[in-house]
Amino acid sequence: MAACFLVGKTVAKNFDGTSFKGTVTAFDKKDLAFPFQVKYEDDDQEDLSCEELKSILADELSDEEKKELLELEEKIKEHEEKLKKAEEEKRQKEEERKQKALEKAHEREEREKAAEEKAAEARPKRGRPPKDSKSKEASVTATGVASKKPKTEAIGDKSIVRYPPDGERKYSTCVQYGGVLYVAGQVANDTSDTTVKGQTRQVLNQVDAILRTAGSSKQQILKVTFYLADMSKYDEYNHAWSEWVDMENLPVRATVEGKCVKPEFLVEAVVEAAA
Repeated sequence: MAACFLVGKTVAKNFDGTSFKGTVTAFDKKDLAFPFQVKYEDDDQEDLSCEELKSILADELSDEEKKELLELEEKIKEHEEKLKKAEEEKRQKEEERKQKALEKAHEREEREKAAEEKAAEARPKRGRPPKDSKSKEASVTATGVASKKPKTEAIGDKSIVRYPPDGERKYSTCVQYGGVLYVAGQVANDTSDTTVKGQTRQVLNQVDAILRTAGSSKQQILKVTFYLADMSKYDEYNHAWSEWVDMENLPVRATVEGKCVKPEFLVEAVVEAAA
């Protein structure tokens, strides 16, 4: 694109009533939007478009120069059209890319949803385990559940069912009222195990046994409050809990630092469960 015929041409423009003369010093074919560089007599410089340059040219152009300038304008116009077309193609490709990404995300969500539904169908239904006809009379002395039958007391249109403890304890092991089981605080029966993890496992096994006796299960636990004698042993206790708890039916849980009734007891659990 030869436009050097315009380099050296004189230009003149007015600014605030003052006339400035300048010279076209260069033509930059890499910037066809503003290809002409003009330097004025006050050393000011600016880049001009073809239209801008035509409006301030002071030198008369020959017919040949006018023809070349017209050809230049046509080429610049073609170049601008190409740029516009390329930009539009780029925009369309970006739109297509976004649309494909959305479609893939939707397909992934549908697959995940289908997988979740399939897993839910295969998952055992939440509910109490089959009852043993003798369960409420079973003796689980290791956990403090008595061999005696539970005591039922009518309170209006509801009833309280109390599961008496083994031995001389002055409280029930478990009480049922309004569809909820309230389990007394459980500590380890074997304190020869001096680890928090070991005692936590004992406590959770005892909770299992008590709930089974009352016709419930760990899948129906609503709330558990743990008391740790030493909170620095939290990780040990939490590891035992993670081994035991049903991850599909997680209850709410609170962990509190507090001394148990005897120093050899390192952890105690208080449980509430659906009957």
